[in-house]
Amino acid sequence: MKITDLALLFLLALLPFSVSADIEQHRQIEALSWEQVYDEVMYNASEDATIALVQNFGSNAGLSSGLSSGRSSVMSSGDQYFEGAHKSSKDIELNLQAATDRFLETVYINFGVEEDKVGQDSLKAYLPVQMVVGYDGLYVHTWQNVYNADAAGYETREVWMPKIPYSYYDNGSNLTVNFTLDDSAYVFDHSTAAWTQDKRERLAAIYPVNLFTSSVNFDSIRRQTIIQLIQMQLEYYTSRANYLSQVYGQGYIYNIPMVEEDTWNNTIDDVCFISFLQGFTIPGTDKIYNTFGFGGTKLTVKDNLIGSTYNGVKYFHKEGCSRITVIEGTYNSKKQAASEGYRACPVCRP
Repeated sequence: MKITDLALLFLLALLPFSVSADIEQHRQIEALSWEQVYDEVMYNASEDATIALVQNFGSNAGLSSGLSSGRSSVMSSGDQYFEGAHKSSKDIELNLQAATDRFLETVYINFGVEEDKVGQDSLKAYLPVQMVVGYDGLYVHTWQNVYNADAAGYETREVWMPKIPYSYYDNGSNLTVNFTLDDSAYVFDHSTAAWTQDKRERLAAIYPVNLFTSSVNFDSIRRQTIIQLIQMQLEYYTSRANYLSQVYGQGYIYNIPMVEEDTWNNTIDDVCFISFLQGFTIPGTDKIYNTFGFGGTKLTVKDNLIGSTYNGVKYFHKEGCSRITVIEGTYNSKKQAASEGYRACPVCRP
């Protein structure tokens, strides 16, 4: 037998394996493409939901998006004081139902089931949890057993659960602190059974403990508290979704998606909408995909940087910074403040 004949037989023997490898590689590429599509759908839907969440309130501030441009809305601008209490521009009424409706509308359109009620109901099974990070608490939209008086029994419905505050107990001072999305906090003094609500630097004068006297420590604990609450609630309601899935024979197994720390950190400075797609099978494969969508839209308060000179150096600061002496100007961006000769304050780190 010629060596060329041997080579031909060798190639023919390898052909099935080569074809199989090509098919598998194609499936992997196709699966990756679907994953990217699902990620994009969830992010866009969450962004749309965040816009709907706040778009009907106020009139003086812009709504900017980290994911797309050209979209805008309005809300109240500027921190104010009412009867001695601090009122943040981020402390606004949230339209939770409008956010849910907009989220589902975007998801349905992208999955091609906007006119298919059966398809919508089926898709909802893969969307067990949505969350809204509000100014002073977390809202969770999920399945819940609700008593139906007409049917004289319980049924599973999608509901918004009551707001959960961002609570932290400081053992050393016997204080319970409910954080917010800025440097304002609600403080319950267990020794006097009294509530106080104000900005951090004012609270430091009342409660001279490290939690309030150190802006860095305050912000670190605030962030940890909010992130831990989100993660705990996600774990709880994911487990609950698995339980309900088994009870009603759906068979889906939900797993908590891995969320990077940077993404969590981005959720705790502005109101946002977070959604989760769980247990979804990628077409043409047996691979189960879990992902999340983070509403990249942020509430942007006008004139939120303050220019002030400290020890002869011009700095721009966050509102409430201890190094603000005389307010020399207010700016919408770091670039604008820098053009006036100001540099970032090393204390409040705007």
